[in-house]
Parts: sequence; C-alpha cells; structure tokens
Amino acid sequence: MPETPEATTILLGGDVPGHEVPVVSFRQILVWPLSVDRRGAAKSAPDGIGPRVRPELVERAFVDTVTALLAAQTTADQAGARAGWRLIEDPLDDGRLDGLDDAALYGEFVYFHEFAQEILFGKVDRSALAAGRMDGTALVRFRNSDVVAVEVEWDRVLDWSESPPRRLAHHRLRLSVERCDLLLLREGLAFLVLEVARPEGGEDEMTVADVQDLVDRFRRAFPPYFETKAGDVYDRIPGDRAPLPAGRAARVPSGVRWITRNGAACDTHVPTGLAHDIEALIRTRNPVVAPHWVDLVPLPLTGQKAGASVPSPLNADDRPRWKAFSDERMPTMVSVQLPETWRKAATSGDELWTPRAMMRALERGDFIRLCFCDDRGSGLPYDPIFLANFEQDHCYRRFESRGTLFMATEYSFVHVLCSDFTDSLIHMRTMYCDMFLLAHIELVIHLSLSNRISVAIGRRDLRQMEASCGGSADAERQFQDEIIKIERSFLDAEQRYRFTGVTNQLQGGELFGMLRRKMRLDDLYGEMREELSTATSFILSANADRQADSAGRLNVFAVLGLVLGLAFSFLGMNAVMSDHFWNNITLAKSNQTTQLF
Repeated sequence: MPETPEATTILLGGDVPGHEVPVVSFRQILVWPLSVDRRGAAKSAPDGIGPRVRPELVERAFVDTVTALLAAQTTADQAGARAGWRLIEDPLDDGRLDGLDDAALYGEFVYFHEFAQEILFGKVDRSALAAGRMDGTALVRFRNSDVVAVEVEWDRVLDWSESPPRRLAHHRLRLSVERCDLLLLREGLAFLVLEVARPEGGEDEMTVADVQDLVDRFRRAFPPYFETKAGDVYDRIPGDRAPLPAGRAARVPSGVRWITRNGAACDTHVPTGLAHDIEALIRTRNPVVAPHWVDLVPLPLTGQKAGASVPSPLNADDRPRWKAFSDERMPTMVSVQLPETWRKAATSGDELWTPRAMMRALERGDFIRLCFCDDRGSGLPYDPIFLANFEQDHCYRRFESRGTLFMATEYSFVHVLCSDFTDSLIHMRTMYCDMFLLAHIELVIHLSLSNRISVAIGRRDLRQMEASCGGSADAERQFQDEIIKIERSFLDAEQRYRFTGVTNQLQGGELFGMLRRKMRLDDLYGEMREELSTATSFILSANADRQADSAGRLNVFAVLGLVLGLAFSFLGMNAVMSDHFWNNITLAKSNQTTQLF
C-alpha cells in the first residue's frame, strides 16, 4: 500500500546526537560473497597477455570443497571431537539457531512460498555428498560452532570540534558469535554468513555512535586504502601518546580476536603498516584480506595462507582458490534496539522520552549514518540536497509510530527498534535474513554470469591471436560452446534463484520489493538477458557467414562439375580415354613449364 502523505513529508530525527543515546541491544549479520578464482594457478599465455582462464575450476570447486569439508568432519567425528565446519543436513533441525524455539522455526518456514522453501530449507544427504554424488544439489550449508565470541578494537574520535580531529579513544568491544555459516553454490560461489550480537544486558556499554563505528569497520574484508602520510601525535586513552605511522591500513579495526568454545583466543590484528608489497598486490590484483577473515573462512583465498586459529582442510596447492567477489564492504544487516523510555540529562531537568518521541529524538544524521553504514560524525554526512528524499527512498515507516523503523540500501538492511515489539528482532534473524540472502544470491549470480561473458570474449580474442601465430584455429567454435554453457547457467539460475516475490505476507513482500529495487535486480536481469541476446546474435551471424561461405565454395565446385559433366556428356567418355586427349594435356603442361623458365 502507498505510504500516507504524512509519512512521506515528516523527516526523521531530532536534536540528540548519537553518542548520547544508549543502545539496549545490537546485532550485525554479515553476508560475504566469494567466487572461484577462474584464473587459478594457470601458467601465463605464450604471448604474455596474462594467465589463461581455467573454466574447469568452477566445476571442480563445488565438489572438491564439499567433499573436503565432509572428510574433515568425518576425521573429527572419529577422533571424538565435534569441532570445525559441520554439514547442515536439515536447516530446520540441526541448522536451528540458538535462542529460537520450534514456534520461531515454524513461523520462518511457513512465511515463504514453496519454491523459496526448497532453496532455504532443503535437506541434503551427507552420504551422497561424501561419495561425490551432487546431482540435484544446488546449495550446501556448513556451520562452525567453535567460534563463540569476537573482540573488536578500533579508535574513535573524542573531540569533533577540532579540524582535523586529533584526540582519539581506543575502544574494545566483545560480541557473541551467534551464527557462522558457509553456503556453497554449484555456480562456483560461496557466502559466509556471520552473525554477531551484543545482547540486552551485555557487559560492554554501547551508544549509537559506537554502533556506527563498529558497523563501518567490522564489515570490511580488507583495507580500502592505506594512509600515505604519517599522522600527528594522537592522545589515546588512557593517556598514552603515539604517532600514527605512514602506510597504516585505513577504515578497518585496529585488532580482531576470535574466541573459541574451549576459551582459546588468537590475536589476528589487521595490518597497520605496509607489511605487504603493495606493488606486488597491484600487479597480481589480489587485495590484502584481513587476517581474521582468512583465519575464519575454511576456503583457500587467492594470494593468502590459512591462519592457525581455524585451520583450513582445503589449503592445498592443488585446490581451487577463492577470492572476494566485490569490494571490501560486506553486505550488512543491523538491528539496533534503543530504550523504550529514557531520561536525558538537561540543564532544566530530566526529560522523559516515549517510544515515538525517542524515534524523533535521535539526530537525522545518525539515522542516515546507520542506514549507509557510515562511522560516527556530527550533522548530516552528505549534502542536504542529496538527502532531500532520504525518508521516501530508503525508509519503511509502516510501524514507525510504534517504535519500529526499517531502512535499506543496495548493501545494507537496518532495523531500529525502540518499543517492546521484540518479535521484529527475531524476524531480522530469520525471515528478513533469508530474504536478504536470497536477494544477494541473485545479485551475485547476475554479476558472475556477466563477468563470464566478458571472460569468454577475452578468451576468444586470445585464441584468435594464437591461431594467427600457428595455434588452434577453432576459436569461434570454443567461444560458441562457452556462450551456450553460460546460457544454460543463466536459465538454471533464473528458475532456481530469481524470486520477484517470496511471500504473501504484506510487510515481508514490501520489504523484499524494497530490497530488490535498491539492488536494481530487475535492471540487472534485463541487462544480463540483453548481453546473452547480443552474444547469441553474434554467434548466429557468424554461423550464417560461415554457412554462406561454405555454400559459395560448394557452388564453385558444382559449376565446375556441371561444366565437366556437360562436356563429357557431349563428347562421351571415349574423349577422356583417347590418347589424343591425354597428349594434349601433357603438351599444355609442358608449355606452361617452359613459360615459367
């Protein structure tokens, strides 16, 4: 239903800055897409253009990864240790999350249409997967229950009145790890789903500004850039003074430590300096994935070695390697629960805030920072003209008056709650997380198929160049085969992962539609169909040209055959068999040879 005129005209926010607003509970769900590195470990092409693409890696990666993880699970079971990454055979049984009862699981299951249920809750047969029988299996889930907590450290600004800010505070926060899943798709794609939370009544106090800092930094898989100049001496709590060196990683946590079930912890700080050869990284196009993510993911990443805290059963030289699919910012879901009522200290006395007033109290700029996953700041983070339609474009306000607000971008889905309707927090962990995951699977598959078309065209050009140097001359045929494979993958993905609607529930349908619009899924789908249509038209045109050329050659032979046939029919076969005929042919050849010399 369309929003009311009032909802579209009233702006969010009030005059209370985020660093003054406490947080009751906080939850962040990261969805990190990975893809098989199609370059693999192939040797460079003879012309020096670059490594040949190895398409067989995509077919190998899914089977090899599943069987290797299952083999590691079997070894752990035989040793009597239920540790490491374990297969989820039934998402509604051994895949249930802590804190969710049967009623929540039932509500999650019946929320979706049947075709969506098959992807989200489909069972798998462990014995069949271990034997390498993957027919009909499109998605396999593994879960790591060993990691139970994480400690994140970062520096935060104390005084924004200085320009640039010079006083920083070192902040450390311990979060519980509620979910650590790995989803593997046949299309050579994987998704790490990590859920961390600071539950209600947690030891570490948080404000909205702390949430903004944490969300912005923790979601980054690798540094977006490195500082090129040394910073001034900063004051850090508790009073130590240290210069910030040049070459430090920017906009990432200063330290991350995973804590396992047995209480063991491993310090895996992100790089703070240019310990890596940046020139080599530029040459190989491999970003410096933060060590804590390398340790957590059981897949061998391109250019990285598995860490010691969570050993990888796949870290072998002959295994297909994986890489981050997009930039460093992982798609993120955030739930922030604010107090139902809150007394704010003021010079004139204490003021009592009701749920609706609380939603109005927080500054508009803080809502915008939460929506776009930006770190703390003062005022608006962007130009007012750019933010003129923020409420209409990014906010779902159906129950705002009851203290519930949803916000979305193409990479984030944020829930702000300041009422006792805690069921929406459960919905964020279950149904809305499922919808967010489905939308990003569709997005990544579209982008992956588009990339495969570009790679196929590049390989065709390379083959043509090799053919001109004496190599194989069948470039067009191989290109046609690759495009046919991509079309087949596109049709499979269209039927399996493309969902324009997943539920009949009104709010769920509206939120899913909002996500799809922000992510431009329909536009990407149309562009993908257009790319395939263009490639197919090119192939048909090339085939028509080759057929026309072949037909022309056949016509030449047909005309020659017709002339000879008419001549022989007129003269008879005796003309061919006579000595006079062959003597004339021999004499003609002799005259041609004499003319040449």
